Formats: sequence, structure tokens, C-alpha cells
Amino acid sequence: MNTELARHGTTYYFRHRSCELEGRLVSEGMLVIAGSSARKDPRLGAPETIIHRRSRLLSEGAAKVEFDRFVLAHDHVFATPSLAVDLMNGGHVREPLKLWRDAHGGTLQEILGTE
Repeated sequence: MNTELARHGTTYYFRHRSCELEGRLVSEGMLVIAGSSARKDPRLGAPETIIHRRSRLLSEGAAKVEFDRFVLAHDHVFATPSLAVDLMNGGHVREPLKLWRDAHGGTLQEILGTE
């Protein structure tokens, strides 16, 4: 599969620890689907930029807190798949492109050729 095919409707899933995301590549970056969720609180030692941007998602109504989860209230486009993971997870995740997978187990890293 090439990058162009990856951009036309393939759904990717990110399941790592307490982070459960679903998204699609779009020309602007990674569209993460409403209902995707992660831990409520940022990870210990999370950079201030991540904490601030998560707060902004909440104040803009793009995300909400439900019990112990940080949940996207609406579909949201993040500039990159990695940024989507970092902001939703509340801290950096090592090699996130290896963890985004399609329904057949293919990774974004393989599809985008960034190995």
C-alpha cells in the first residue's frame, strides 16, 4: 500500500496502555474520530506545551473529561499522527507510527515508508 492509498479512507487504530484512538490520514494531518480517548491526566513529566494544548482542546470544546478519561467530543484534525498521540496521551509515546495500525495489522510506519 502506498501513501496515497493510505490517505483515502483507511482507518487506523492506536491502542497503547490507556490510549485508544481511531483515525484517518487526511491532507491536513491525522483526523482522530470523536470518542477516541486516553487517560484523563497528563503523564508525569509531560512537557508544558502538551499540557497547555490539552487544556486548549478542553476549553474549545473539542475534548471533554468523562470520569477518568480524556475524550474527543468531535472529530479533530491534528497536524501529525505523532502529535495526535502525544496530545491525547498526555505525554510523549516512543515510536507512535509503529503503534498506529490498520485493520490488517499494517503500521503507519510501513505504509508511509518511514522505517
